[in-house]
Amino acid sequence: MSVAEQVREREILAGHSTLLEAVKWSHARAGFSKDLVFAKLDEAKEIMDKYNFNDYPVHMITPFGSKLIWLNGRVKTQIPMYGWILRRIPVKTHEYRSGAVEDLYMQPMRKLAKDFFRELLDTMIIDQEITPVNITINPEYGNTEVGLFGISYVATINVLEQVS
Repeated sequence: MSVAEQVREREILAGHSTLLEAVKWSHARAGFSKDLVFAKLDEAKEIMDKYNFNDYPVHMITPFGSKLIWLNGRVKTQIPMYGWILRRIPVKTHEYRSGAVEDLYMQPMRKLAKDFFRELLDTMIIDQEITPVNITINPEYGNTEVGLFGISYVATINVLEQVS
């Protein structure tokens, strides 16, 4: 990427006025080919049933909560983020118990999660004064009846919403 492209990209990043805009942008930059899905946990199975095999991987995130902090004339916000990056496997899960699950399904989803957070944490809305950002990525072998494998993540993102 040229210096001019990097400058233009920074200008675009500065335009993210909400975390939702930054999350959607980071999702696309991380390499996902499908739209980001926002859903509550109790909607997850219904949503996953709507996708066919070629629609995966699916990146699903729960709606944001927040904790406001007033510090030195600034309103800072901590936002816990919960999400999943899942894909279906092409065989019945009771026939598929091998180390290949890690290489074929888990590791690529971990990489997508890391790329997503790398992009998100580089946006202008993220409070760079508060470090480190702790992100937990866990393997998910859930919903074996529908053959979903991947990861879940939990992170607390520090957002600078207002400077007075």
